Amino acid sequence: MTENQTQSGSDLIQQVETFIKRCHDLDYVFTPESREMIVQGSGGGFFEPKQLWANKVADALSLYTLNKDNQYRLKYAQAALGYINKAIAAGLVTEGPALVQKYRKAEASIAELRTKVDELTAENLFLKAKIDLMDQGRKF
Repeated sequence: MTENQTQSGSDLIQQVETFIKRCHDLDYVFTPESREMIVQGSGGGFFEPKQLWANKVADALSLYTLNKDNQYRLKYAQAALGYINKAIAAGLVTEGPALVQKYRKAEASIAELRTKVDELTAENLFLKAKIDLMDQGRKF
């Protein structure tokens, strides 16, 4: 395996691991539609069962998790990431409550920091003016 293949393989695995973590943290959730929309197996066989999208993604993630410590982990990571990307593109995965909460918390922090910057800017201007007055007093 070349260095590029190793790097892209580790990136792919990292993307799957990140998605799994974000689902567990409720940053991402499956929409109700994902529990209603059916997908046909992609192997082309006549006997491949139809499944709900949410189940198909969950199965792919489970297979990856079961095989992530053996030689087939890249194969299962590729399959899982394929289903993850399709689900996201179809709008079947969306921001979860934890992500919305993190966003609101970040907005509050930004507002607080802006207030602090404004206070420090005003204090800085006051101190500069005070220094200028002191410098003018020395020149005379």
